[in-house]
Amino acid sequence: MASVLMHVIPPGNPSWEIPVFEIEGRHILVTGGSGGLGQHFARFLANNGANVTLPARRPEALTENVAEINGSGGKAQSVVLDVTLATGVNGAR
Repeated sequence: MASVLMHVIPPGNPSWEIPVFEIEGRHILVTGGSGGLGQHFARFLANNGANVTLPARRPEALTENVAEINGSGGKAQSVVLDVTLATGVNGAR
């Protein structure tokens, strides 16, 4: 299983890293997935086995990012919405 966050263990231990949590097969909503940190985080999560949903306002950027993630073996989908507006979030259900 994919280990996302790791802790460093002092030298001399048989293992140098301990997984903090596993994300493989989990569904994760990544806001702002159309660019910047949200885009990078979505790729990272998908590369480690998570199924990601990217909500954001820019449909063209979302389409490109979802295609890139899915094309590299990840699992992604998108929904166009503004997470700062309750009407947009409620309408996305």
